[in-house]
Amino acid sequence: MGKKLKFKLQRYLPKKERKALLKSYYSTHHKAFYLAVKKTLDKYGKCLIIDCHSFSSFSQDYELFKDAYRPQICLGADDFHTPKALLEIAKNAFESAGFEVAINTPFAGSIVPLEYYGKDSKLFAYDRGS
Repeated sequence: MGKKLKFKLQRYLPKKERKALLKSYYSTHHKAFYLAVKKTLDKYGKCLIIDCHSFSSFSQDYELFKDAYRPQICLGADDFHTPKALLEIAKNAFESAGFEVAINTPFAGSIVPLEYYGKDSKLFAYDRGS
């Protein structure tokens, strides 16, 4: 197995800089995300969100569960927004392609705009980290 690289992407941010970064990136992204979901719901009456991202094969300093199993594919699911049938279809598809798959391990949940979270059952979501 290869050598584990350790580096830190965190540094102290003054309050003003932190606020500017959150406004520029986080708030801008989540506003656009909300608007895209709203537009889709308005047009089609339902919306499927598939959140895809990667994660390291070894735990990071900020992670709470350092010894959690780290599969090739982690399907993050939410009891309200992730239908069990959708989760099984995704899990079976990845396993059929030869991937190791876990649900909500090492990361759990799926992203849903707060305006809809736990409120709108026409919004389906799962998180596909790999």
